Amino acid sequence: MLPTLLDHFDAIRVISLPERKDRRRQVADELERAGCALGTERAHIVDGIRPPDAGGFPSVGARGCFLSHLAVLRLARAEGTRHVLVLEDDIMFTPALARSAPLGAAVGAGEWDFLYPGHAEPAIEGPLRWVPTSTPLVCAHCYAVHSRAYDRVIGYLEACLSRPYGHPDGGPMHVDGAFSTLRTRERDLVTWRASTSIAGQRASRSDIEGPTRADRTPLAPLVDAARNLKNWWRRHAGA
Repeated sequence: MLPTLLDHFDAIRVISLPERKDRRRQVADELERAGCALGTERAHIVDGIRPPDAGGFPSVGARGCFLSHLAVLRLARAEGTRHVLVLEDDIMFTPALARSAPLGAAVGAGEWDFLYPGHAEPAIEGPLRWVPTSTPLVCAHCYAVHSRAYDRVIGYLEACLSRPYGHPDGGPMHVDGAFSTLRTRERDLVTWRASTSIAGQRASRSDIEGPTRADRTPLAPLVDAARNLKNWWRRHAGA
């Protein structure tokens, strides 16, 4: 297995709800194919949080996702981790991962606050490289935070929890929106994204939006089969 960007992070943490054993199996397979086995001190699953209610967030799932990402960042700070790559358990790597090793040198140099190896932005032609970005990024399935930014990121997320929904300084919201709002407010936070995304999201039943109507019917196995077929196609078609 050739080296990839994944080899350059001090810690890799995968957020996954304990009851989603299907996703845990799938993400373990995904990372093993990428040459990064779970279950080590460097790379392991962190239990996601399912709160009892939405608590002012758009949904129970959105609140749980927000709290889970906050917990992972607090843990990284407490453990003294120099930089942490945070993944969600529906991660699916693209073929670009195989040529991502050159991105690793910048990780060690530490001249960044946020990295987005996986995102939903259009690919930029040319060699795979980091490009600076100041625009909102609608994703939280694959990002990294440097220790020099822990206090600011964690402090902002905690402040969002203390304010009401819709507050002008930022209140309860989807966690990717909170990251983008923070970066918009504090433009000195250095953010880079990969010129071509090395990861996307695997089609699966959402823990944030909840099951679809079809997921609640006897057709659920067929829906899952269709998702698996879509994932197979995306992987082999290079999407």
